[in-house]
Amino acid sequence: MSLFFANSLQFSRGRVLCSAWSMSQAVPPLLAVSLEGAGVGVYTEEGLPVGDAELAVVAARGASVTSLCWRPVPNHVQAQAGTSGEYPNVLALGWSDGTVSLWSRGVCKDDAQMHKAEIRDMAWSADGERLCVGDADGKVSVFKADQQLRPASVGFANEANVAVERVAAAPRAPSGAARFYAACNVGGLGSRVRVIEVEENGAKLPAFETEGKVAVLLAYAARGDAAVLITTQSMLHVHARDASVAPTAAWPAVVAGVKLPTGGDASPLGEGSACFVGPHMLATGSKREVLVFVSDLLNEDNFVLRPEVGAGGGQGSEGGITRLAFDATTGTLAASTRKHRVRLWSYRSPPAGSSANVEPSDSWVEMPAASIDNETIGGGGGGVAKSALSTVEHLCLAPGSRLIGCSTGDGISFHILTKCVLQRAAKHGISAVQVAPSVIEFEPLRGPAAVEGGDDEGNALRAHAPGMFASRTGDGVRQIHPDLQASGMDVGKTNLILWSSMRCQVFDISGNTVSNIGGFPLQRVGNNVPSLAVHGDTVFVPAGSVVEARNVQGTVRQTLHDAAGGGPVACVDVHNDILAVAGVDGRVRLWRLGGREAKPLKAGRVYDGDYGDGGAFGETTQLRVSSDGKRCALLCRIPSGSPSSCALCEHAVYVYDSETDTWARHMFQAKNLKPTGRMCWDAENPNLFAVEVEPVDERTKDGTSSGVDELDDGGGATNVDNTGADILGTLAKGADNPMMGANDPSMAGDVSDILLNGMGASQINMGVSGEGGDGGGAGGGSEAGGAEVCVLWSCGNGKIVEQELESAKRLGFVGLYAPNLLFHNAADVGNATSSAALPNRFSKAGRVQYATMRCFGGMEVTDVHTKAVLLQFALGLARDDMESVYRQVKNVSDPKTWQAMAHLCIRSRKLDAAEMCLGNMGHVAGARAAREAKSEREEEARVGIVAMQLGLYRDAAELFLSCKRYDLLSQLHRCRNDWDAALRVANKLDRVNLKRVHYEYAKHLEGLGDLEAAIQHFESSGTSGTEVPRMLYSHGELSKLERYCTNASEVARKELRTGKSQLASGKLSSAQEVFRWWVKFSEANGTPVAVDGMSGDVLSQVRSLLAQGNTAAATKLCDQSNDSAACFYVARAYEAEDNAKEAIRLYTKSGRPSHAVRLARRHGMDAELLGLAVQGDEQSMLDAAEYFESQNQLSRAAHLYRKSGRVSRALEMCFRHQLYDELNDIASHEQFDDARLLSRCADFFYENGEFGKTANMLARAGQYQRALDLCVQHGVMIDENIAEAMSPPRDGPNAMNDEDRKSLISRVAKICKDQGSFQLAAKKYTQAGDKVKALKALMRGGDAEKVMFFANVSRQRDVYVMAANYLQTLDWHSNADILKNIVTFYTKAKAPDSLSMFYESCAHVEIDDYRDYAKALAALEEAQKCLSKSRGTDEKEGRIAVLRRKCEDVEAFIAARAASTVNPDECKRLCERLLTSAANSVEGESALRMGDVFALLVEHYHGIGRMAEAQSTVDRMLASRIILAPYLDLGMVANIYESQGLNPPPEVRGGGGGGPVGDDDEPAAPFEEEDVVDDI
Repeated sequence: MSLFFANSLQFSRGRVLCSAWSMSQAVPPLLAVSLEGAGVGVYTEEGLPVGDAELAVVAARGASVTSLCWRPVPNHVQAQAGTSGEYPNVLALGWSDGTVSLWSRGVCKDDAQMHKAEIRDMAWSADGERLCVGDADGKVSVFKADQQLRPASVGFANEANVAVERVAAAPRAPSGAARFYAACNVGGLGSRVRVIEVEENGAKLPAFETEGKVAVLLAYAARGDAAVLITTQSMLHVHARDASVAPTAAWPAVVAGVKLPTGGDASPLGEGSACFVGPHMLATGSKREVLVFVSDLLNEDNFVLRPEVGAGGGQGSEGGITRLAFDATTGTLAASTRKHRVRLWSYRSPPAGSSANVEPSDSWVEMPAASIDNETIGGGGGGVAKSALSTVEHLCLAPGSRLIGCSTGDGISFHILTKCVLQRAAKHGISAVQVAPSVIEFEPLRGPAAVEGGDDEGNALRAHAPGMFASRTGDGVRQIHPDLQASGMDVGKTNLILWSSMRCQVFDISGNTVSNIGGFPLQRVGNNVPSLAVHGDTVFVPAGSVVEARNVQGTVRQTLHDAAGGGPVACVDVHNDILAVAGVDGRVRLWRLGGREAKPLKAGRVYDGDYGDGGAFGETTQLRVSSDGKRCALLCRIPSGSPSSCALCEHAVYVYDSETDTWARHMFQAKNLKPTGRMCWDAENPNLFAVEVEPVDERTKDGTSSGVDELDDGGGATNVDNTGADILGTLAKGADNPMMGANDPSMAGDVSDILLNGMGASQINMGVSGEGGDGGGAGGGSEAGGAEVCVLWSCGNGKIVEQELESAKRLGFVGLYAPNLLFHNAADVGNATSSAALPNRFSKAGRVQYATMRCFGGMEVTDVHTKAVLLQFALGLARDDMESVYRQVKNVSDPKTWQAMAHLCIRSRKLDAAEMCLGNMGHVAGARAAREAKSEREEEARVGIVAMQLGLYRDAAELFLSCKRYDLLSQLHRCRNDWDAALRVANKLDRVNLKRVHYEYAKHLEGLGDLEAAIQHFESSGTSGTEVPRMLYSHGELSKLERYCTNASEVARKELRTGKSQLASGKLSSAQEVFRWWVKFSEANGTPVAVDGMSGDVLSQVRSLLAQGNTAAATKLCDQSNDSAACFYVARAYEAEDNAKEAIRLYTKSGRPSHAVRLARRHGMDAELLGLAVQGDEQSMLDAAEYFESQNQLSRAAHLYRKSGRVSRALEMCFRHQLYDELNDIASHEQFDDARLLSRCADFFYENGEFGKTANMLARAGQYQRALDLCVQHGVMIDENIAEAMSPPRDGPNAMNDEDRKSLISRVAKICKDQGSFQLAAKKYTQAGDKVKALKALMRGGDAEKVMFFANVSRQRDVYVMAANYLQTLDWHSNADILKNIVTFYTKAKAPDSLSMFYESCAHVEIDDYRDYAKALAALEEAQKCLSKSRGTDEKEGRIAVLRRKCEDVEAFIAARAASTVNPDECKRLCERLLTSAANSVEGESALRMGDVFALLVEHYHGIGRMAEAQSTVDRMLASRIILAPYLDLGMVANIYESQGLNPPPEVRGGGGGGPVGDDDEPAAPFEEEDVVDDI
């Protein structure tokens, strides 16, 4: 918990005019106070003046400072300031004579030239680069601070006949320039207000003008270019710029002249009477009562914040609100009252998705009030004299909301209210608790008497037996009254130390009296509070990167250099003879104490584990060392100005194990919690420690400070089902987080009812939480939400396991002395003599209260051995070391110990160990439940079922909720006879089983005799149509039954009349079911009920008509409605009357043909019998067939035998009676497997010349060879059916051995191939295992697609090669798929020789057919690569040499063709070399065609005009017997010869031409050039 510590500043030189806190959070905050006629004082948070003089700035001109404000410090500057220790604060001062001053580091620089009139107001821009100043003559100027921090004017503007009263910093312009708003009272004290916009260069633009006098001017940043103006008469005006009009145009009004609810007081509003508390939330105070009105300017809504009743008096006892202040970094709103008090509210964002269910006022939580008298602060609080209840005139709130500055109406005193986090510690058998700002109570920890009682789970909460703690001399509680504001505390064996940010005090507590034995000043670094530790009479004080060991007077005995193993020291802690030192970066170093000097033990390493978000460690804020000195637990925080990458570090606890030099981390984020700063190890067990945690504010989940712009956003995502209004996610979150009610009041009651109704609370629930805190200055617990204590096991090997989570909503956590958690009652805070009543779950000795850990619940720990066994058992479960667990239980015989162990197993979810414990307890039902629970799918469900047997109902409920087994949760409540809770669970979470729960509850009520309530739940379950009449009839309540049925009948008739009936579709309402039951009941009793109105229920109407003897009307109704049930009912009536014809008709119409067949046989109606039998079931057809057979109607009998599935019997009848037509029809269309009948059918078909059917029958009979011979002899085409019939199965009556089977199928395949059925032949060859023949069959079929598919699925080398060879015969050049498969098949067959030859043939095709030498070269290169992979050695090298030469020739030709235009001589040289080489080469060794080389030369010579050489080259071509037409344009040849005066060759003159030839005389086919796809 926290209270406020008051420091009073008394002034004798003038009254307070204004005040302000500095804006930087990286350095200690400073308070500036202006005194009339005296100057300005700058003070620390302790109330000490900065510098040697009392006033930092003394008024030298007789003027007073009328306005002051601190320059904002951007985040990056704050980070630098926090690191370097620099002092970046700059204070702007506005004087009554017009002087503007800047003060920093004790130096004040003035500007007296710009303004000559009193400065009324000033404001800095958000980045601190510009300062806007307004004076009483209407002059507005803009200043900047130069490098020497002197005020330098950059521009100004004048407003005639006005007084500038208020200045506000506006949002930046689109260009990034700073802007300001200024409000002026027109005419000085006139009745109009003019608002202007001031640019950063001093230029002004008009904004708007309205009636009244200015009281408050605010920039409306959330709306962009907008301003909020409140006049002294509480009139609200909101104006915003219209971007569509000229900049000089007046701003239109968004809110025009709305009266604010300020309580109706006639006194005018003043400065500070309103402020923004959110993006669109404007807060104003009531003048008469302590009420804050918050207006939502966006949604035009509002709500009221008021103090709780009894929180320091009624709303009217404090007069009213005088000033408001808001801190956006923490969302804290401060409101000062007329009667010496400051009220505080803190904003808590609702959980994501719950905004629709939460009132806006529920997000504001009241904090403890601050007062400037002794009543709230506590005795001895800073020396504040109790004065008359006076009005708070000035109010300022420091960033972080830890400091409040205020002055009273007398104006001669100023009060600094510092939030004091109350310190608590428990060490060496001593507990020390701060109960007031200047009161510390300590007492020895002793074994209190056991307190009987507990919750209904059997978890009696008992304290230790005597002897569990070492007794200390002296009895009762003793007090210490330090004269400092304690920021930290540590307890040694004989001494207790307290320290603030400035000094330390040491107290001797070893004797019967407490004495102050020393103290010394401390040096503060940045904004961090130092962390100290005491060991004997030595105090360890961090100082940079060293730790100083001082005596109680402050003398340094030893300096521990490089104390943390590198870097500055953040925290120190001592336990027994081990000193642990932690650096800012988390590095830990251990030192051994006990001798003359401290000896270093081991320097640890920085945490380097997985952060989950890739973030950094942060800054160490808390350190605790275990009892054996081998483990250290650390907490950290986000450094100022750091990125969001280390946002999760504040949600974790880190443990360093010095023995294994390893780190472990436990995250609390999964449960929406984070540490408060209070942490301790168990006094004896070195593996057990506890951390105080609190719910995470939704605004700061990302680890960054939430500004005012985030207040309405809710920031961050929850760790549960984020489904908006989905009740499942809300309740599941409530189960995991006991503080859910604080964030979602609308659901708090539901979760409490579901989880706790009738189960008792296994958590400590006593109201509002206390706030944790400890030495080192880490933050404490939340005052609004309540803290919890998480007990953890450090298991080693980088593992931390949670043991339990205890809620301490009004109790401050003090320490851990297993099996007890130590708490201090918050009711004692502020009243050192109070003694609050405790629940029976706690034992109290002095001020300290003991709560037994849940794992020890239900038993009394009477000896050290039992305690050790249970703790080791729990540690083994946490480590998952079952061998250790079984070893611990060998010598245990106490049933209560076994029970405690079983509870531990349940909470650790170890069912195998729990089963062992249950067996040793003799808990038969529990052991059986453990075995049966193994069939459940979810582990939580299995554990929860066993927890129910052990009476751990809350644990079971939480487990069922966590795995969403709401059916088991409902069953849990039903087993406990808590039907209300079961119904709530089913209604909200398990609606699938809701009707079932209602039904079971109704049966339960019926057993109790509560028939009326049972009727209601039967109706809710949807079973009232049958269950209610049954219940009333069985209980003999006939009158109630008649009345109930009569009422239901009326309801049913009304539903029918209004069209709500669904009788026709078979869906009945409960009333209609009751009505139907009543009709049947009345009919059975001989008193039929008229049912004319039930037009949809035909059966009931027919029954009624027949009961009245009106059979004709009933028949007519059946014919009209076609209702099957009604038709059947009337048919029975006709049968009873022996009217067979009508009975048969209606039986058929009702869909009961078997009844119709029965009647037709009985009455000899043969004409109708056949049709009726076919419509009936199998038995009806058999009966009819036997009837026809007995009547010698054989054709009908055979037909019915066939229809009923008795094909063999039908065939036998056909053969026996020579029914050949029926035989042919049956044998052709039916399937049967009787070999004898199949043979007879085959003979029948053979005699009739139907050889195809004969072959099929023979094959089905297993006579395969005979069937094949028949097909060959008579030319029967084998189709798919015959082929399949001739393929004998691998097993069965017609099975054959593999060899015979393959031979038979191969013969079938050969016959199919001979008949041209190549695909069917391939299929049969495949079944016979001969894939090569199968492929040959497909190749004969000519289907390339099937060939490629078959080769791919066969995966045989021979098949691949054969398929590739076949595909080469196709048009592979124009079909890229075929080309790709050729390459693939040769590759898979591992036939590089064949693939090389294919590539070589590709090259020749490209040259001969398309003259594409580039593609030919690529193909030749591929051929060479493939041939190099060949394993053959005989001809391999020779072929490679030939391919290499071909490649060289083709490359030379391509080069010559490329050089023909750029290097003619090179082209000629290459061509001549190629011709010579081709002439000397053996046939087949050159890939070139000589005609292409000659053609290149001819075209080259012709192109450059060397006709003679061109003609000579043509003659050489002719001499080489090369046809000209395939290579040269004949017109060009004619032109060449004519230019030389020669006649063209005959080939040219005759226009003849032919295809390309090699060296032969015979011409080839005509040559045609075409475009092809690049396939290679």
